[in-house]
Amino acid sequence: MSTATIPFQLNADTIPPLTHADRCDKCGARALVVTTIPLTEGGTSDLMWCQHHYRQHQELLLEIACAIKDDTTILVENDRLKGEHHG
Repeated sequence: MSTATIPFQLNADTIPPLTHADRCDKCGARALVVTTIPLTEGGTSDLMWCQHHYRQHQELLLEIACAIKDDTTILVENDRLKGEHHG
């Protein structure tokens, strides 16, 4: 387990809502989670994740991310109401 300290916390509400066009940076599937990661040289970078890859890396991301916006429930519920299906 990492003992790295997160230098600051951001409000996840500052991250714009995800859309159907947003894609996982790992595999290109629809992104449902955005994490803001501090960079070693300063600043931050947003990474988008599908549900599968976010769960795969969730433990580490919870330790290092300075903000996490998880729209899984919102987007899946919206799709259910519209009659769309996830694979």
